[in-house]
Amino acid sequence: MAPAWKEYQETAAAQFRALGLTAETDQRLVGARGQHDIDVAVRGNRAGMEFLWVVECQRWKTNVPKSAVATLSTIVQDLGADRGIILSEKGFQSGAIRLAQGSNVTLTSLAVMRDKTYREWVEYQCAELAGRFKAVREKVSSRTTPPARPPGGAPSAPKCRHGRTCRWSRYRMHPVQQLAQTVDRRFSAQVMVMEGQVTMTVGGVDVTFTPEPLE
Repeated sequence: MAPAWKEYQETAAAQFRALGLTAETDQRLVGARGQHDIDVAVRGNRAGMEFLWVVECQRWKTNVPKSAVATLSTIVQDLGADRGIILSEKGFQSGAIRLAQGSNVTLTSLAVMRDKTYREWVEYQCAELAGRFKAVREKVSSRTTPPARPPGGAPSAPKCRHGRTCRWSRYRMHPVQQLAQTVDRRFSAQVMVMEGQVTMTVGGVDVTFTPEPLE
């Protein structure tokens, strides 16, 4: 069983990954003045620019002191990172809060992060679902061929299992083709969240799923 501080690190990393970011634990990063051991290194891309967040996970029984903020601020500057984040479920001393104000160091907790990023998390999960539908559509479309149409525009009649020509009115579209048409429709932005489940309307079809838990 992993120690509590390690579980806290992995939980923090999972939180950032659930938002579509890259998060790696126990990283050793090289800065201008030396190497630094980082609890969680978070990377992502916004507006075409890559960013790096340095996350320190303080699973302490006491409030985080001012010195921890000063240390992280120095590391962030040396690495050229975009932001430093200190996670603590216990809280922060008043001096630490004052020092972090107006700086690029954020003091927060996992509980607060989940609450503030919940909508973003749902949108990312729905985007992932839409991406899976798109992949299915492309894969299915590449494997299905519409019925051939002879001269004159009438569709060629399929053969039944007895080898005889069946009436076209009895022909039914293959379920795979139906799926291809369904996922080929324009995706709707209608999203509803209730009791931990997400209902997303895709091409006129309601899809309900339970996203992976953040804990």
